[in-house]
Amino acid sequence: MDDHKEAEAIAELSRAINFKPELQLLHLRAAFYDSMGDFVSTVRDCEAALCLDPSHAEMLTFEEGKRWVRKIILIETEGQVEE
Repeated sequence: MDDHKEAEAIAELSRAINFKPELQLLHLRAAFYDSMGDFVSTVRDCEAALCLDPSHAEMLTFEEGKRWVRKIILIETEGQVEE
């Protein structure tokens, strides 16, 4: 999917989330943000999803968690992320 289509998908998901925040919509939007390299928004949506359902945390594996922590640290310290 190209960046334009992903941006359109994010816009549609954002409208739906603003209407009624749902776990699945937040995770889907987080996946689109991740594929576009917007890791701050990805983490924000994952945190919002966990606020809606804290028991949903088991979907995040240890390896995914380490990857997110690494990205957050790089963003905070260097303002960029190396893949």
